[in-house]
Amino acid sequence: MSLFQCSKCGCAEDTALCRFWTARLREARPLCSACDPDIGKWHGEFPREPFALRKNREIDRWLEMPWVEHPRARKLKPPAA
Repeated sequence: MSLFQCSKCGCAEDTALCRFWTARLREARPLCSACDPDIGKWHGEFPREPFALRKNREIDRWLEMPWVEHPRARKLKPPAA
């Protein structure tokens, strides 16, 4: 999930659930769906919470994935004599 911090309220928002890319093209400050006057309501895909909290939760989620915790063991060749 690509997250950014809303420039108005400071919550974490997903770039795909609001007009983030339009704001980038117009060189405007990005707003979450709730703060954007054209949308005006939170999407409900995940809870509205501060950016730092959501970012840490996403990092923890990634670190808890099995492929991160238990990387596949590589077979190493012994050094040539």
